[in-house]
Amino acid sequence: MRSLSLSSLLILALLASACSPLTRYRQSLMVPAASPTSVVGAPLAGGQVAVAGQASGYLLRDSFFSDDDVTNWFPEEGDPGVFVPRTSLGGHLRWGLTDHLELGATFDYASGGWTERSSLGVLDLTGTPFVMSVGPQLTAGAMFGSLGFGGTLEVNWTELPYAQYEYDGPEELKDLYWFDDAEEFYTLYEVGVCHPWRVRWTNAMQVRHEGFEGAFGFTLAPQFTNTGFSSDREPVYESGSLSVIPVVDLGFSMPGMHVGVQGWYAMNTRGPTNGLQLGPGARLVMEYRSPAKDGS
Repeated sequence: MRSLSLSSLLILALLASACSPLTRYRQSLMVPAASPTSVVGAPLAGGQVAVAGQASGYLLRDSFFSDDDVTNWFPEEGDPGVFVPRTSLGGHLRWGLTDHLELGATFDYASGGWTERSSLGVLDLTGTPFVMSVGPQLTAGAMFGSLGFGGTLEVNWTELPYAQYEYDGPEELKDLYWFDDAEEFYTLYEVGVCHPWRVRWTNAMQVRHEGFEGAFGFTLAPQFTNTGFSSDREPVYESGSLSVIPVVDLGFSMPGMHVGVQGWYAMNTRGPTNGLQLGPGARLVMEYRSPAKDGS
């Protein structure tokens, strides 16, 4: 009779609300959102220097009209357990070594308070978590009058916080499903940060005319993910899918200043979100530029 009552309770819970699997382990990891390189298009002119600040926003939900902070209400064993930023802040420093080669450095930061979790049952990270990336950037290309092209490589050292939990609830419930996130059944046993490298590559065509700049290209960006719900201990992070990101960059330059807006849609992001949308994004860039050799 007790077994029947327990089964009835579980069935009612499943019908009434979202649920998550009571696997032996749950892992939480904060990862950067899929996005293009901060530089899109041809390099700066030789000797030109640029310093920029930028703010990025990402739409993480599977619907433009959803206000939920969870993207998947019915996770399964083997699904990811990640937090992904809705917003990030950053900047870059660029220096035109020649008219065809540019060297720079990029920085990006997002607080744990700016994130959404990939699914119900992804338990909180501890302390004041944040994800950060910093590293060199190299752009090669050329301008032929108003038209040009450029390829940009960014190699970022990243800081990804994680938390690992172990099931300590009733043995008869283990490996079943439970409504809500079942936080009361788990004990934290390890926290830390990992430091993988993130590599992104963008190829783009460039148009420049009387202060206007426009570029269109594609970024290839490997993603980070994890196994958030598992019966065995899993690696803290794993290599996820290779995201293909079409990006449009529009901007206007005036003496000493460039204002640009990027928009993109990241495709093939199954790794971080188990197939849910992690696609649309936008970035505002405010950049100081020293005069080029021709005075522009």
